[in-house]
Amino acid sequence: MAQEQLNDVLEKSILCNVNYKTFEKFYVKNKIIIYNAIYDSFYEVSKNKSYDKIKIKIITSIDKKEWSTDIEFNRTDHIILKRDLIPFYESIEDYEKCMDINKLYNDLLYTLDK
Repeated sequence: MAQEQLNDVLEKSILCNVNYKTFEKFYVKNKIIIYNAIYDSFYEVSKNKSYDKIKIKIITSIDKKEWSTDIEFNRTDHIILKRDLIPFYESIEDYEKCMDINKLYNDLLYTLDK
């Protein structure tokens, strides 16, 4: 995973050098990688106040065709941590990660109030 700062945007890339037959197969196999990248990005945003936006670029091959997409978040979109990430990590019984996500959510919420 590469990372760099462009003005106020934190950019990360996920490169999957595997050809998947369908998007669903790609997503099931890489969901934890994507969710970890989202968590790591919001964590970085919480530590570096100059970031207002997050952009995660995902590149892979689906049905032998190059496929890429960008997932973008604003600093204030941290609700996805509770709404999307915590239920996923609960489903795989990674409760330590759930606690980390909850702490990060609260930290971001607190810094937005200031």
